[in-house]
Amino acid sequence: MESNFAQILNELETRQPGGLDYTLVSRNDIDPEEHWPRHFKQSGKPDSFLMFKPANAEEVSYILKLANELRFQVSVVGGRSNVVGSFDGGPTVYISTEKFNDIAPLERVTSQITVGSGVYGGDLLSTLEKWGFELGQYPQSLFISTVGGWINTRATGSVSTYYGGIEEAVVGIEAVLATGEIIKATPSARTPGGLDLIRMLIGSEGSIAVITSVTLKVHRKLSTSMTSMAFDSYRDAVDAQRQLVQGGFPVGLLRAYNVAETKHILHSLPNAPTGDFALLTFSMIAPGESLSAVTGEAAASSLVWEAGLSQMMPLMAGLSTVTSAKP
Repeated sequence: MESNFAQILNELETRQPGGLDYTLVSRNDIDPEEHWPRHFKQSGKPDSFLMFKPANAEEVSYILKLANELRFQVSVVGGRSNVVGSFDGGPTVYISTEKFNDIAPLERVTSQITVGSGVYGGDLLSTLEKWGFELGQYPQSLFISTVGGWINTRATGSVSTYYGGIEEAVVGIEAVLATGEIIKATPSARTPGGLDLIRMLIGSEGSIAVITSVTLKVHRKLSTSMTSMAFDSYRDAVDAQRQLVQGGFPVGLLRAYNVAETKHILHSLPNAPTGDFALLTFSMIAPGESLSAVTGEAAASSLVWEAGLSQMMPLMAGLSTVTSAKP
């Protein structure tokens, strides 16, 4: 049976007086417009939640050990960008990662950076850009989600064709198991054998451990071109996608839209062409001196033309690169 808040807080004060930050979150204090899981906003649920705010792995360990002793359930809250209700029926005690927001200096020799699990994607993006680097992870929730959330949900982003999902970026990790044991996997060239701790934690959604910090592989920021193409049918656009990837081109973003989706997209763009066609939008990522050639080659590739290209057009003013090609 779950212990009540008073018992939990009394135990905390007795064992660690004033040493652990927490807050009681009232349902009435939650702004409906804020990024809180739907579970927090629904009527008929508990009126308040106990939110712990640990500052390091040792404090997380203490909370989880106490949870085991007093038999109360705990879940983890990061950027609170999950709005689809996965917390429905969940506990009323949470660990917030908001204080795990440190970003260590970039290791330029190894192209690695260590960050707290509570770091927001937008903050990491702007920090890396100052140094001329990028992580290559651009989920739609970039500015309202955290690195820890990406890892727990095995997130991917808009340029994953080139950089892969978040699982390709994590090279080191610190986490706290449900027992309170702190575990670490330090960066190495590759796992020499046996189970891969990092891979086990990625996508575990907090069911195995609370992630506190990670070391990520980053990349020097390269030039990017954007190209939009129109195809007679969605099947043709998908075939072109496949040919671009199999052709070995450095494709970043790669999206095909069916006829209905294309009409919806173009409806909001001034002076956009009309008609029934499918849209393919892709980016190329390469050093500046070779980007134009690579983009042109991709668009002019006979493989792309064989896929049924009917026309090429700029659809994103200021972003699209229009390449000319002959069938």
